[in-house]
This record gives sequence, structure tokens and C-alpha cells, in this order.
Amino acid sequence: MKRTFTILFAWALLFPVVFPAREALAQHQRVNWVHLDNVSLVDHPANDGDSFHASRNRSRYLLRVYFVDTPETDDRFPDRLQEQADYFGVTVPQIVEGGKMADEYTKELLGRGPFDVYTKYRDARGASRQRRIFAMIKVEDRWLCELLVENGFARIHGVGDDLPDNVSERRHWARLRTLENEAKREKRGIWGMNTPEQVLARAGGKVTLKRQTPIFSIEPPFGVVGHLPEGHEVKVGDVARPGFRRVEFVTPGGTEFTGLIQEVALQ
Repeated sequence: MKRTFTILFAWALLFPVVFPAREALAQHQRVNWVHLDNVSLVDHPANDGDSFHASRNRSRYLLRVYFVDTPETDDRFPDRLQEQADYFGVTVPQIVEGGKMADEYTKELLGRGPFDVYTKYRDARGASRQRRIFAMIKVEDRWLCELLVENGFARIHGVGDDLPDNVSERRHWARLRTLENEAKREKRGIWGMNTPEQVLARAGGKVTLKRQTPIFSIEPPFGVVGHLPEGHEVKVGDVARPGFRRVEFVTPGGTEFTGLIQEVALQ
């Protein structure tokens, strides 16, 4: 009897921890979407690609987009910046640049005219004193979260929900992953920041190799003639053949040399 009481007492202690969380989630899922039409973007220094101020009639809102996360536009949160940079495979300075690109994209898109907001007034927290709420933003029959991912300005991340048009949350996550794969293949937005052209543009034509790299002959049969060590600097020229660029450098032994390098080695 004592053992039974102990087990029941221990089990009862779990109820305040487990069931309120489940109940809160279920209650949130039952809440209906509220549609706000004719919403306008409000210019504000704290706006960025996925969080911005908006107005409708005399009401003001601070909105946070569901499903996605655009990069930071400053260095206040270094850990988050590094996480975002790792996601896109770029450097921290590049991800900050990408965050500014996302901000400009959202500003240009929402600045064209009124847009529609769907919200359940779910708290999105944030650093602002004004309450921030999660929302689905529709622009010209497209969801903003989709457009940000499709154009390479956001990572798939954060909070989701079943959509106002009855598309399930699970299906929408899958839709976003498909759009992200397309953006990667097409090198759109931040995904394109490490193309050879952009690397060379930033480096002024000179690149420091990130790893040991094979060098190929400039004449057929274009075989490997040697390897350059990590950290060696090369001057990169035009495309010599598909996937390869002409490079000039001084060998570790002090000899000037011209050969070919694979473009993937420049990324």
C-alpha cells in the first residue's frame, strides 16, 4: 500500500509540469487566425528581413514572420551570427551583408503597397519594449516566408503553424525545403556569396588557398602537375575551360608558374 501511494504521488507531481504545456499547445492550435487587411509597412530603424513594424488604421504592430530566420544586420549577437553563417556556408561579415540584403528585399516588397497579415497574436518576444507577434504575411498571393527562402535571404528556422489556407504545418516545412534546394542550386541571394566571381571580386583577383590544392597543366591532357599548400596565394585569371581558371603564382621553391585551378577550390 505504501509503495502504491508513493508511485501515485510521484505520478501526480508530473501533472503540473507536463499537462499544462500540452494544454497550452493544444489551445494555441485551436485559436483561429485573425485576418488584417490593408496593412502598411512602417519605417523603423529596428526593422529587418523577418521582423518589422506595421500599421493598420490607427493600430500599430510589431510582426515576426513564421517559419524563417533572416540574418542579423549588426554584430550584437555573435553566436547567432556564427550559426547563421555556418548555415549558409559564408563568413560572419558576409552574413551581416546578407542580413542587410534581406532587409532591403523585405522593405522593397512590402513597400509596394498594402499587404495582408494573418495572426493568432502569439508572442514572438524580442528585444523591443513593444510586444512582438508571429504572423503570416501575404504579398501578391505569396507568403513572405516562401519568398525569402526562394530568393536565398532566409534560413528555414523557428516557429511554424498550420496555415490560414488550411495547408498543414508539416506540408509547409516541406514546401520551404524544396524552395531552399532550388535557391541553393541557382546560387540565389546569400547562397551565391561564395561563387568564384564574388570571391575574386572581394579579393581583387588574388586568393589565399584554404586547403592543399591540385594544380593542372594548361595544355592537354590537363593533368595534375603538383599541389599547392594551404595558405598559398595565387593570382586568378579568366576561365580557361569549364570549371577551371588560369592561375599565376610563385611555387614554394621560388619559381613563377602558370597553371589551372578548379573553381571549387576558390570557394
